[in-house]
Amino acid sequence: MAFFADDYEVAYGFTEESFPGWRNKVAIGIDKLFQSMKTDKTDHPPVLVFDALVELGMTKPDLLCKALDQFFATCGVNEHKEIYYKFHPGQTDQKSISVIRDTMSKHSDLDFHELSKDVCLEDFFTDYQLKVFVFNSAAGLYASLVGQEVVSLNPLMEIADSCYRNSHQVLPEIYNHLVSRIPLDNV
Repeated sequence: MAFFADDYEVAYGFTEESFPGWRNKVAIGIDKLFQSMKTDKTDHPPVLVFDALVELGMTKPDLLCKALDQFFATCGVNEHKEIYYKFHPGQTDQKSISVIRDTMSKHSDLDFHELSKDVCLEDFFTDYQLKVFVFNSAAGLYASLVGQEVVSLNPLMEIADSCYRNSHQVLPEIYNHLVSRIPLDNV
């Protein structure tokens, strides 16, 4: 590519993370990336995007469900009575899906709706205005980049599973700037 040539003076990127280590770069701002996005979006209930945490060995099913129990209890208090969710393609019924569904069934005050595996979350995030809950999912980054409020449930996992903090992946710094962590004061 031309920007590797010695006489190429400046590389333009959307964030400081663009062109890591490049000697001359200008961050023009992530907001320029989505200027053509819809500004009028239909309101939609929150969406919980799962990761394959159990399948990847990052936690155990019972500890994941302990964190989810706390989250669902908070949803009831915060008037999020209707929650859409999508399982990660790497999740299996044998490892985590069945226990997650069992945990959901204990929260009869909430109305859960599973999104089809065919739903493209990135399109979903551009079509609706909603709140997105994630653990480490890259979908959280995409949702944030198109203007959604994104909240990581990692603090709940860190309380439920003391080893989780050491096992979850290192996220890029921009993720931590764009995705907030669920506050623990009302849990």
